[in-house]
Order: sequence, then structure tokens, then C-alpha cells
Amino acid sequence: MDISKDIITATKDLLTVMAVEEIARREGITKERALIDFISSPTADTLYNDDDARLWWEGPSFLANQASRHIKNTNLPQD
Repeated sequence: MDISKDIITATKDLLTVMAVEEIARREGITKERALIDFISSPTADTLYNDDDARLWWEGPSFLANQASRHIKNTNLPQD
């Protein structure tokens, strides 16, 4: 069974929303800040640009954990 590109894209977007909400809640930051941090992470880059990695098969907690590790090790500018 082949999964259409549209379904994969929608899945990636939903996972991003759910991961961002988890990061915001866990870190005590705004969802806007969490979104900027997530999108700036290698996790988001891989999610959206490397379908062979199949990160879209993972759950939002996995993506949030992966992104959070990068965010904590990077000096991203804060608001």
C-alpha cells in the first residue's frame, strides 16, 4: 500500500503541531517560541526534507525529545 504525498505532508504538519505543543508545555515557553525552536532544529529539517528517514512514522513525543536535545545544546536567540 502506497501512502500519498498529501497524507504524508498532513501527517508531518500534525506531528509538528503536537511536538511544538509538547515542547512549549514541557519547557514553559510560548508555542510561538517552541515553533521557532522546533523549525530551527535538525529534527524538523529531517522530518520535512528526508522522507527516507521516515520520521513521520514516529510520534510527537519522539520528535519533541529529539528537537529538545538540539535546542538545549544551541544558543538560539530568545524573544
